[in-house]
Amino acid sequence: MKQSLTATIALLLALMTLFSGCMSALERDYVTETAHKPSAPPPEGTATPVVEVSDYQQLRDAIEGFVNAREENGLVRLVGYPRDIEEDVSGACMEVANNTPMGAYAVYYITGSVSRIVSYYEADIGITYKKSAEQMASVTETDDWEAVREAISSALSDGVSSLALLANVSFASESMIEDCVEELYYGDPSLSAVYPAPSVAAYPQTGADRIYEITFSYQYLRASLLSMRESLAAVADAVAAEADGLSQEETLRMLTERLADVTPAEKEWTGLVGTEKTTEDTAYGALIRGTATSEGFAMAMKLLCDRLGIECITVLGRREGADCGWNLVNVDGEWYHLDAFRCALEGLNGHFLRNDAAMSDDYLWDTAKYPASTAGGEPEEIPSGPGGGTPIVSPPEETETPEETEMPEETTPPEETEPPEETPPPEETEPVMTP
Repeated sequence: MKQSLTATIALLLALMTLFSGCMSALERDYVTETAHKPSAPPPEGTATPVVEVSDYQQLRDAIEGFVNAREENGLVRLVGYPRDIEEDVSGACMEVANNTPMGAYAVYYITGSVSRIVSYYEADIGITYKKSAEQMASVTETDDWEAVREAISSALSDGVSSLALLANVSFASESMIEDCVEELYYGDPSLSAVYPAPSVAAYPQTGADRIYEITFSYQYLRASLLSMRESLAAVADAVAAEADGLSQEETLRMLTERLADVTPAEKEWTGLVGTEKTTEDTAYGALIRGTATSEGFAMAMKLLCDRLGIECITVLGRREGADCGWNLVNVDGEWYHLDAFRCALEGLNGHFLRNDAAMSDDYLWDTAKYPASTAGGEPEEIPSGPGGGTPIVSPPEETETPEETEMPEETTPPEETEPPEETPPPEETEPVMTP
């Protein structure tokens, strides 16, 4: 009996020990591992980039690095990551796509798929682009405003349809870039034969560094633009050669008279800002096609003066309620207004070498934007005369009126003679400035 009881107690102790071990096993932590699904294999000859990160900033930088390198896939290993991984991967993908320069400019969307690999997590990043590899590679990084100007000037000269610049908001903005295109075009008509019609978009809209995409809307293909530019340069050089040996005044008079052979094209004033421009608004229209608006006359005069080293500015303003273009020219250190368009219509009198006071009755312009013309007299080497401009001189001093003299006796007028026969007008010729 005693042996039976001892055996029973021993059995119970054994069972309790076994039960205690099971409970201990049930209370121990355990890890459930999910099967890792490998990413799609990269194209032959390439390798999917792998980056290891441990915080959000590193995660974001890794995804941005994939975009800047134009990778379509990348793996991010998150080791010892302290936050919600799926939430951070989704947020980092969205931030890079929307708030970084290259992401906002070139990416449609970014996806991230998270898997656990025993002791770490892995995010498989997929990127879909809206810009080609060539477009992304052509983005030009600029360090200052002068670099922005030089890039735009080269683009206008090359006749390209778009340009992308990486710049900081500390020295560049959309409005500054649009103004720069206008300034370069009107400041140097040799850059482009036609108006580039610029539009600028910034990527992203916030942040210090942005990619500015500049689009030039031309009416011609690039090959035509370059050919037109060459033709314009050849004609300008030929006309400029005629000024050899002339003074500045004589040169300006000669150029104005040559432009009088161009057919003036009146442009109806619509009152709308950004009215579409045509070749008639260009130096090409004046010097090659022989028909131009006042803006086209002014651009032609600017181009010719540049060729001859005469300081000249194209002025855009209004005359009698309509858009109007003319020039300010520097003659021996003094600025004068010159409206070659009106000279072609009405002659030089009243439109050739005038000061601000003489122009202000009919013309309106931004006086803060252009140099003042306060000249008191026309230079001596250019005398005024029949068909010439009205001199900008102070009124003559009053003199005494001479005494009246008796009128001579009336004489018999000579007999009338028949007028000579009219000669036929000369045949029409091509515009004299067309090569």
